[in-house]
Amino acid sequence: MKVKFLTIAMFVSCFLLWTGQALAQRVVIIEAGTPIPLKLDEKVCPDTHTSGAVVHFHVARDVKVGGYKVVKEGTPAVATVFSCTKQKAMGQPGEISFVIDYTTAVDGSRVPLRGSFAKTGEEKVTSTAALSFFICPLFAFTKGGEAAFAQGTEFKSYADADIRVTVR
Repeated sequence: MKVKFLTIAMFVSCFLLWTGQALAQRVVIIEAGTPIPLKLDEKVCPDTHTSGAVVHFHVARDVKVGGYKVVKEGTPAVATVFSCTKQKAMGQPGEISFVIDYTTAVDGSRVPLRGSFAKTGEEKVTSTAALSFFICPLFAFTKGGEAAFAQGTEFKSYADADIRVTVR
């Protein structure tokens, strides 16, 4: 009877010890420069965004550090448009630029990100000037190409600082 009780007590204590360690939280560090792939949730162009506008992304794939998931796939990320110009007459192209700001780790902490991207539409100044001068002045109203990033475009951003993340 005593042996049976001791065996059960030892089994229960080993189980509780193992379960406690399995549930124990660990702190891992997302080091500055860790790549974090992002996917654009919307089309970004001068027709839909202005300087200072927020651009929405989501994390394209899970980010792991030391075998632990520190940022989940699908987590929202945010960027800000810092330069935006619509295409103009005389073939001048549009331009748009934005900087990646942050996303969120699995424990809810903010992860500052680094990355800036710019796009310029097709420049048509030379052809527009030649056509309007030699053929018809109305060609002067031809606009340059639109600068746009398509929805679903993937970008690579990087952690901007070392961030401590509590994981299970």
